[in-house]
Formats: sequence, structure tokens, C-alpha cells
Amino acid sequence: MFVKNLSINVIATFELGEYEEQQEIFDIKFLTKKVLKSKKSLIEYIKLQLDPHRELVKLSLCWNCSEDIVNQYPTIKKSIFKDNGKYFFGSWA
Repeated sequence: MFVKNLSINVIATFELGEYEEQQEIFDIKFLTKKVLKSKKSLIEYIKLQLDPHRELVKLSLCWNCSEDIVNQYPTIKKSIFKDNGKYFFGSWA
């Protein structure tokens, strides 16, 4: 079951390839409670949306939801207030 009134604007930053864009921007509108159970499950779900052949170095998340939803899901709350919506990988970690 999807969480209503919740979406994430994602900016994925990659190591610069010879002919590729460095960033990809997209929205995720269908998130389940299972995806929101932990930071690990959230990041794994977002990574599924990306090309696995590109080297991801950073995810920037902008949460679009009410304060009630933020308070209901600790993963969202930590993402906003602890991690500032930023996650680093590879050479940027």
C-alpha cells in the first residue's frame, strides 16, 4: 500500500562520464511503508530507479509531505533533520 500525499524530488549526481550528464532529476510518487522502514531500504529503492552502470556519488532528496507524515515515519524525519536530505557514495563518501 502506498503512503498518500507523499513524494520525493530526487537529484542523483554521478561521476562525470565522457558523454553523460552529471545529474539526473526525477520525482518518486509511489512509496510504501516497507520502503520507508529504514534509510537502507529507502536508498536501495531509489537506486533501483537509476542506471546501474553509472557511478552514483550523491543523492539529494526533497520531501514533499505534511508535518504529520514526517512525524509518522522516523526515516523521513532523520533524512530531513539529521542527514539534510544528502547521501554520499563512492569517491564522495
